[in-house]
Amino acid sequence: MARFQTGILAIALTFASVSSRVPYDQTRYFNFGGGQVVSDDIIWKSDLRHNSLTVTSNTKTYRTRVGIFARKYARVYKDHRYIPRWAGNTLKIKIPVRPDVYDVTLMWAETVKKMRWHKRLFAVNVNGKKWRNRFGGIYLNVYAYAGGLNRPYAYTFRRVPALDGYITITLTRACRRARYGKCICIKACRGCRGPQFRASVKPWCYYCPKTVICSQNPFISGAIVKTSA
Repeated sequence: MARFQTGILAIALTFASVSSRVPYDQTRYFNFGGGQVVSDDIIWKSDLRHNSLTVTSNTKTYRTRVGIFARKYARVYKDHRYIPRWAGNTLKIKIPVRPDVYDVTLMWAETVKKMRWHKRLFAVNVNGKKWRNRFGGIYLNVYAYAGGLNRPYAYTFRRVPALDGYITITLTRACRRARYGKCICIKACRGCRGPQFRASVKPWCYYCPKTVICSQNPFISGAIVKTSA
């Protein structure tokens, strides 16, 4: 009887030691700005009715009708969540997770024709890790990096620590001071007075050197959160 109990104890200890070495795998798929969808046999959770997600207030959603030239997850790239200009410069999404280290893949696809080239620039930050291009630039131009309109672009942040139990995605629009000689509509020049407020060649525009010019709306389509190997 003693030998039998000893054998059971040994098996239990062996199982516990093996299970402790098995990494905790928690892969979650999110479709931002749209409902729950199935793409490539994967269920993508919606952020519209996901109570555990925290999203910046006053954000808007948009779905394109055109097709996306993507080999995988084309349906997810059609939905967007963005922050309009009047609501601020930062779009923030907090995803509750188990404290661990994660690989976070963010997904975009530029579908608005007038946003081509440098009309939409924004910085991307995930728990302190910033998106950077090979030249060290911090502002992402989805149209340029995707290779055109209606084309997908995904970027993976490797080994993102989430010790506080949250993956925080922050998108901030690019802003700069207006240069001399720049023609800006009068609505953008509120607060300018005196000699700094000069009429330009166009009668409906005025020039104000103190005006801050900001890029168009930051947006995001989807995210994949996976524990790092």
